[in-house]
Amino acid sequence: WKKVLPKKPRCNSDVVRTVCRWDALGVEVATETAINTSVMGFTIYFNLEPREPLLVTKWPDGTPAVDYKDQRPKHPFRGYFAIDGYGVDGNTEFWEILAKANPQRNLHCGVRDCGFPLGALNAKDTLDFRLNKPNVHGNIYELSVSGP
Repeated sequence: WKKVLPKKPRCNSDVVRTVCRWDALGVEVATETAINTSVMGFTIYFNLEPREPLLVTKWPDGTPAVDYKDQRPKHPFRGYFAIDGYGVDGNTEFWEILAKANPQRNLHCGVRDCGFPLGALNAKDTLDFRLNKPNVHGNIYELSVSGP
């Protein structure tokens, strides 16, 4: 990934994984470690959800509440991405993907809403969406692909 995607990513590592973000591309890639670069998953940010402000100034124990650092890429993905030959961008509604995707992907919504639909990329890897509405007319905030 680091060889294929242009420019240097911004990376964070912890005990479990390393996550690299390409700010200008709207892409995030998680690998096992900085040394073992086997990809665990990647996320494409088609739209950046506006951040909610932190509503508290102190936690119950009295310590000051510090707003978390936004780790997402700085800009949304503006390239070309296709699912089964159907182009997907920030204006695509989930129902459009449902209508065009291969039925074997088993794309589906949750029991109560459709804010986080999912499906199969292949026998091992999953497609996870996050939408801006809890129904099939939602636009995609994020599309993640992850494996075992």
